[in-house]
Amino acid sequence: MSKPWRYRSVLIVASIGLTLTAVGLVLAYLSNPSRFSINVRDDSRIVWLFAAGVLVTSVGLTAFVAAINQTAVAIAPKARRDINLGIGGGITFQVCAFVENDPVIIAGWLVAATLFIVWACMRYAQAKGYSKAYAAFGLLSIAGLVVLILLPQRANHQTKQKISSPT
Repeated sequence: MSKPWRYRSVLIVASIGLTLTAVGLVLAYLSNPSRFSINVRDDSRIVWLFAAGVLVTSVGLTAFVAAINQTAVAIAPKARRDINLGIGGGITFQVCAFVENDPVIIAGWLVAATLFIVWACMRYAQAKGYSKAYAAFGLLSIAGLVVLILLPQRANHQTKQKISSPT
C-alpha cells in the first residue's frame, strides 16, 4: 500500500473511532443512570442506553487505538504500551466524569483524564522523535492526539532507532 493511501486509511479509521467514541459518550450521558424510577420501562431504557453507550465507546476507542498502532510501527513496545494505557485511562476517566453528578468529583475525573492523555501525548511525541513539549497537545484531549498522529516521524529519529536497536 502506498504511503499517502496508508495515512488516509489510518486517518479514516481514527475519525470513525473518534466519532463512535463521541456517540457512545453521548448515549451514556443520555442514559442518566442516577434517575432510576419506579417505572420498569424507563429503568430498562436507562440500562439499554448506558449499555449501548459503553459498547459504542469501547468499539470507537478500539478503532482509534488500532489506528494509532498503525502509525506507531517504529515505536518500541514499552512506549506503545504506555501510549495505549494513557489513552485508555484518559478516555475511561472522561466516561466516568460523564456519569457523575457531583461537580467536584467530575472535576477530579477530568483532571485525571487530562493527565493521562498529556502523558500519552508526551510518550507519543518522544517516540516519533519530537520534544516532550509536544505533550501540550494533550490539553486538547483526543484532538491533540490526532495532531500528533498526523505529524510525520522524524527521519533522523528513525535512523537512530534502527542503528541502536540490535537485530
